[in-house]
Amino acid sequence: MRSLAVAMLAGSLLIASTASARDCDEWTGSLHIGSGVEAPARWAPRHDSRLARLVITSSDGKVDLLLTPTAVAFQISDRKMASLEHKLRDKQDDGDDDTPIGDAFKTAVLAGVRVLLKHSAECPVRELRDVDYRDGALVFTTTDGNHLFHGLEVNDSELLGAFSERDARAFVHEFRRMKAAYR
Repeated sequence: MRSLAVAMLAGSLLIASTASARDCDEWTGSLHIGSGVEAPARWAPRHDSRLARLVITSSDGKVDLLLTPTAVAFQISDRKMASLEHKLRDKQDDGDDDTPIGDAFKTAVLAGVRVLLKHSAECPVRELRDVDYRDGALVFTTTDGNHLFHGLEVNDSELLGAFSERDARAFVHEFRRMKAAYR
């Protein structure tokens, strides 16, 4: 799970460090995963949001929460991912490196960032007992009764509280409907 933090932070830092001063405000911030995130959550390939039963996006537009037939997953939003891909392509093609070694290093770093960004933090639906919306935040409860994803933070704010009440309640409703159909 810490890999999601590393990927998002690395991408933000890389782009912020190479962007012009006028673009830096767009890339400030970080994602922190505290010690509260543990199994059964895992690092997994990015999901195609078009195949999800439901996708909600954080109020700042940076993170999507997907409900698929088999998993719930947090990942960089499609909109933000498209923006990051555009910035990475621009950086790859900027021609700032005047040596073959510098160009090779930049290519390797950008490729690594792309690979890391194309992942999600997910948990299999079968490992979750319930999802609820309490006190302005989503609460994921595992079959063992533990809370999951409660250590996720974006810009020093709990990610689980980063979704509108309407969207979060729609997610809870759809999760419960899907779980009831499996029983």
